Amino acid sequence: MLGAAAGGELVEIAVQHLAAPDRAEALADRLAKRLPGLPRPRVVEVGAVIGVHVGPGTLGVTITPAH
Repeated sequence: MLGAAAGGELVEIAVQHLAAPDRAEALADRLAKRLPGLPRPRVVEVGAVIGVHVGPGTLGVTITPAH
């Protein structure tokens, strides 16, 4: 599914959060189990520019081409 959507290219997955590291880690664990063969998603906190618009407790998932 993910490979087809990415055109067969390698991807990196990240779980982004704002003031919700425990929830973000739990989501990363669930994604890792659902996507075998891919590295575990990284967990990162969003920056101030995005954070001011979304607020605390936000979770997001990004999929980008691997370099």
